[in-house]
Amino acid sequence: MTSGTVRWFNRKTGAGFIRTDAGDNVFFQNRAIRDSDPGAIYNGARVSLDVLKGKYGLTGVNVRVTERQQQQG
Repeated sequence: MTSGTVRWFNRKTGAGFIRTDAGDNVFFQNRAIRDSDPGAIYNGARVSLDVLKGKYGLTGVNVRVTERQQQQG
């Protein structure tokens, strides 16, 4: 498992990017979220994930929120 921070997530499209602690940008989609509450995914949330290297770059799967913080805004 890899750790990182959600940099951008769009609920309407169900897609976003995570910056791993190693500095990689990883694309992910709603279907990759393995959390009982997908609403817990928001910009700035800490997550763990598995990273796959695909044809179009790095993709996140098995995304789970590890630190629930109060959203700002």
